[in-house]
Amino acid sequence: MQHAAKDRDSNRSWLRTWQDLSDEQLRDVAQTLGQEWERAALHLGLKKKDLDEIKKEDKVEFMQRRNMLQLWKKRRTGKTTARALLRGLEDLKDLLVETHRLLKGLVKNGSKPAKKKPSYRSGQGSRPGERSSSLQNACYGRQDLSDKQLRDVAQTLGQEWKRAALHLGLTKKDLDEIKKEDEAEFMQRRNMLLLWKKRRTGKTTAQDLLRGLKDLEDLPVETHRLLKGSNTETRSQSEPARQALTDKELLQVAKTLGQEWEEVAIHLELKNNDLEVIKAEHRSVAMQKQKMLVLWRGRRRPPGKAQDLLRGLKDMEDLPVGTRQLLTGMMKKSSK
Repeated sequence: MQHAAKDRDSNRSWLRTWQDLSDEQLRDVAQTLGQEWERAALHLGLKKKDLDEIKKEDKVEFMQRRNMLQLWKKRRTGKTTARALLRGLEDLKDLLVETHRLLKGLVKNGSKPAKKKPSYRSGQGSRPGERSSSLQNACYGRQDLSDKQLRDVAQTLGQEWKRAALHLGLTKKDLDEIKKEDEAEFMQRRNMLLLWKKRRTGKTTAQDLLRGLKDLEDLPVETHRLLKGSNTETRSQSEPARQALTDKELLQVAKTLGQEWEEVAIHLELKNNDLEVIKAEHRSVAMQKQKMLVLWRGRRRPPGKAQDLLRGLKDMEDLPVGTRQLLTGMMKKSSK
């Protein structure tokens, strides 16, 4: 935990002395990237040959993204600041909002004002602040989501977009048609939401979209946060949120787990790719176990409580007795 606090302190001072991005900071940027990382590489001046070499060296996608940014840093002549990276990516149409927000925030906090702001051409997305505000207005005013707002939602979705489509009433045939029309995954995600809007009878507000996705267990936190905004539903859900397991409690649970922690992750419906990323980011097995549980908690709606965790592991035969006893105790404590 002390190491994590040290990392945060380091991140807050990224650009105060106009410094080049460190490898650790590039790792943080890599975490925000998705399937568009290969197109990002080309925008940063890397070649298809470079991408092939990167993929050959490491099969884990997170490591590929990180190594791509490190290669950009190595190859670049001149400064490799957040501003330089943002400028190289400003024309990437499907750059994730989270990536843009991270880099833009670092530029804003720098000791020197930005000489050039990223351009926002028509149809290429909105500023992060504008995006959030416009979606909140859609919630408050019960206005239908615009195509531009649906694009912003699409940017927050990942591999789970196909399951999201089924939850929204689209069919497997619809997905096949969408994939056939456009090979770019971001465009597939956006077109799926546009089709949902076209097919839906009645309102297509942020609340309606969120309601349609409420049972999707692996809905990204960023998607939920964007659609949820700060509308009146926040108050009604504040009580369950307070009962969610804390980082400290999850650390206690993690300490009761042994070699079976990866099996625990599978029972909690995490993916093999999730485990690979966690292992790549944390060498300590204790931290890997805790981060796995944090990821599980963050993907639940509302965030996971002790009874949710125990329910998810009820069919696991070799669950340690200590884990079961600890979670049972936490359940009794929270019910008082």
